[in-house]
Amino acid sequence: MGSLELARDFFERIPQKNLVSWNSIIAGHEKNMDYKGAVNLFTQMQVEGVKPDRHTLSSVLSVCAGFVALHLGIQIHQQVIKLVIADVPINNSLITMYSRCGAIIEAQTIFYEMKLQKDVISWNAMIGGYACSWFCC
Repeated sequence: MGSLELARDFFERIPQKNLVSWNSIIAGHEKNMDYKGAVNLFTQMQVEGVKPDRHTLSSVLSVCAGFVALHLGIQIHQQVIKLVIADVPINNSLITMYSRCGAIIEAQTIFYEMKLQKDVISWNAMIGGYACSWFCC
């Protein structure tokens, strides 16, 4: 049994799951490129009435980028707008997701709206997005 499977087994045994435990297991699936598992957990979390925070949404945006799931990414973006104040890391996740899903105009819009709040990751995400749009990654 691998470490993700062990983590999932442990997670399933937790009687009262909180946001930290949900975020940890979703991020674990995302880091192991089990995008379907991460999305299923995110859905289960919401069904159980646990509201996502910026960490949850950032992980799920990374899943959308890896899965190239623009429709889901747009839905997550709507949750970002409703639930959290978009900070630099969330905006970077949005830029990466939109770029990898081929929606460079949306990525560019978020990048420009960041004004002076951009960091190196913001610039790299946007440059990578332009490269993808030119070379159809």
